[in-house]
Amino acid sequence: DAALRALEDHDIVLIHVETSALEWGKRATVHELTHLVIHQKIRSPLGDLSMPRWVDEGLAMYYETYPDTLDSQFNSPLKRAIQNDTAVPLRTLSGSFPADSAAANLAYAQSYAAVEFIYRKYGKDKMATLLQEFKKGGHYDDILKKVLGVDTDGLDNVWRQDVGLKPRAVVTRASTQPTAFPTYSLSTDATPTPGAAKPTATPQQV
Repeated sequence: DAALRALEDHDIVLIHVETSALEWGKRATVHELTHLVIHQKIRSPLGDLSMPRWVDEGLAMYYETYPDTLDSQFNSPLKRAIQNDTAVPLRTLSGSFPADSAAANLAYAQSYAAVEFIYRKYGKDKMATLLQEFKKGGHYDDILKKVLGVDTDGLDNVWRQDVGLKPRAVVTRASTQPTAFPTYSLSTDATPTPGAAKPTATPQQV
């Protein structure tokens, strides 16, 4: 058996890997260490981390595999999703990932694909700027549009075009700002505005 998990709040990676799974353990360690670096550098002074789940997991997957490509556990479902036009909308991957292992594998694979696409199309400087903007806080769509020129749906469609898929029909979203209400809870500039999904704690890698 093998188990590995990052405890970002305590800057700890817990590893239990059998000798027969050392290669997996090496890759998974890089994956979890990437989470630790992201959470140390991007979270607010109060400890909040506000970014789409696909960015957090996509970066971990990217550096886990770099300079190679995804292994078959993730690459095969990604290829099938592209061939069958069943890729999950990127906006869906901004929050919690599915519990089902097959669906989770596709979620991780698409997150990798989105991050790899940003590096390839926009460059590493844009990715660095994107992360700093997430650290400042704000609505995910506003941050993506400010840095990349497209919101979540727009980035999804640019990626889809890159892999040979037709763009999705984008639902028109209200442009008016929501009404603010007073609150007695702590608030920071890293807290997303209403409508921005807040990622949950990083689960054990599948």
